[in-house]
Amino acid sequence: MGINEERDLPEKMLHLGNFVEVQEKKGFPFLYNLLSIRIWTLLEAFVDEFLIKLILEEKNLRSIKEIEKLKGELLNFIYKSRYEQADFILELLKSDQKNVTGFGVSRFESLLKIFGHDGQVEETVKRQLMELSQIRNVLVHKNGKADGRLITNCSWLGINEGDEVNLDMGHFIRYMSSVHWYILEVFRRHFIKTNRNNFNDYLIHLQKETLEDVYKFIKLKEIRKVLEDK
Repeated sequence: MGINEERDLPEKMLHLGNFVEVQEKKGFPFLYNLLSIRIWTLLEAFVDEFLIKLILEEKNLRSIKEIEKLKGELLNFIYKSRYEQADFILELLKSDQKNVTGFGVSRFESLLKIFGHDGQVEETVKRQLMELSQIRNVLVHKNGKADGRLITNCSWLGINEGDEVNLDMGHFIRYMSSVHWYILEVFRRHFIKTNRNNFNDYLIHLQKETLEDVYKFIKLKEIRKVLEDK
């Protein structure tokens, strides 16, 4: 550490201390904003890896109409490994589906449908994942300020354009539990499709437990709003 850096250290520590103090009073929104961005990224990564697995294991890949119509650079494809080829196909599918997928969990369901792995998503979970996806976009691309898309797609939030988005522990647990529910659902569908129904009851049980956490913190949010309005 240089002399100038040593001189600046007390001032930096003071700024950090002030930042932590403000964050503590607000319920650590900066932390929960970052965590919420992260769990959406992890969900996207999970679905991508799951789809790559389906592509690698699909024996009749050429017979799938969505794949049959794809266009890409042939030589670039040939010299890739099998995993890289599967990833290449997935990226083409995602690009092809971009204009018809919608938002939130719909983007995953449209891709899973190509391989017969789509299904029903519990409405509360669907709403939470829509909310998470839209808030994530605002946090990453709009400097944390609510935009028209967030207000339109998540009208239940009751916020205005330009409002600062600050998440708390309740938001994060609702989002994390909803992500957990959806991952379990994708596995459950796969086990059923591959005739491993002995896992079904256990996965449903786990889904019910995660859904209870979602409901619990939704209720807590409602109670808090009533208290704030008094």
